[in-house]
Amino acid sequence: MPVPRARIASDGSQTNPGPNGGAPVGNKVSTAHNPNSAVDIKSCNDPSCIKDWFEAEYRPFKKANELPVAPNCGSGNAGGPQTARDSVMLKLRLRAPSNALSFSFSSFFLSAEYPEYVCSSYNDQFIALVTTPGGAPQPIPNPVDKNLMVYNDGQQKWPIGINIAYGTNLFAVCEPQNINPGCWDQSVSVKSCKLGDAMLAGTGYDKKSNCDIGGGTYWLTTHGNVIPGDIVELRIAIWDVGDAQFDSLALIDGFKWQANATIPGTE
Repeated sequence: MPVPRARIASDGSQTNPGPNGGAPVGNKVSTAHNPNSAVDIKSCNDPSCIKDWFEAEYRPFKKANELPVAPNCGSGNAGGPQTARDSVMLKLRLRAPSNALSFSFSSFFLSAEYPEYVCSSYNDQFIALVTTPGGAPQPIPNPVDKNLMVYNDGQQKWPIGINIAYGTNLFAVCEPQNINPGCWDQSVSVKSCKLGDAMLAGTGYDKKSNCDIGGGTYWLTTHGNVIPGDIVELRIAIWDVGDAQFDSLALIDGFKWQANATIPGTE
């Protein structure tokens, strides 16, 4: 499935949002939203806020009041982890069909932070929080912190973002090391970039000089469980961490109800 040409969301006060229109020739920098927006996650009290997720503990993957951490990849909490910059959220409130025990959707994550900031504190967050007000789905409950944008490689959990390029093969749409060694970063795993960078064309993350502006995953599938006939709420959000530049993007598609319970998370 090809990557659609990117369209950037911004509010009425913001102009020239990145990465399209940004990334000057010779410099792998995307244009920040102007003016940039900043939300304090812990003090946000709107019903759509994500402070419930931020304050939740899901050890060893996530400590309370911190961001999730990729294995062996630092704390990921420098630069003001509770401040969400240039954030955007899609909120869904649905009633599950009476014969549905789960749902799935597809996503494609791209970021201008790749490759320079892999395994750094600039780990833009991409989350999908599921809430079932009627109780915990059975026989398999959803994660305790509600976040489904997590990959389990069978040994460790990885938050979906650029840091998966540090130790998994999920960050697949980028230029391989042997094609352009000068654009590689030592923190990037050789497992990355197995699909090359052709799917970056037209997204704003493609080449403006010698190196691509960024890279991305391929289409990932995320699953969550529901109670048949009951309400389910889904908050899908993405935001800049530590700065308001080097923007990231998430494409969402293919929502489906499913008749069987599943292992919650992303594959």
